Amino acid sequence: MDFAPPAAPLNTAPISATEQCIWVGGLAGWRRDIPQPAPNRQIFCTVSGAYEITVSDGDIRSLFVGSVLLLEDARGGKGQFTRITGDVDALVFAVTLAND
Repeated sequence: MDFAPPAAPLNTAPISATEQCIWVGGLAGWRRDIPQPAPNRQIFCTVSGAYEITVSDGDIRSLFVGSVLLLEDARGGKGQFTRITGDVDALVFAVTLAND
């Protein structure tokens, strides 16, 4: 695909239609102790800090700078617990996916 002509073509792949892109940030030490489903299907790209998500089956996912996460529990999931770990505020670039 000629993504950035006149440069040589780059490999691209469509993922999904999107609704919006937003920045989501939280202070070091922030936590949510009540299970919360994602408000929408989203892709999170971690830009700063680190955080953990405990999913409904008890598994813990540790995310850090460079991590990419697909949140899909907006469709009737039980939700997850989230906490920012370490001493650095977390910043995520979130892409809200369009409903299919």
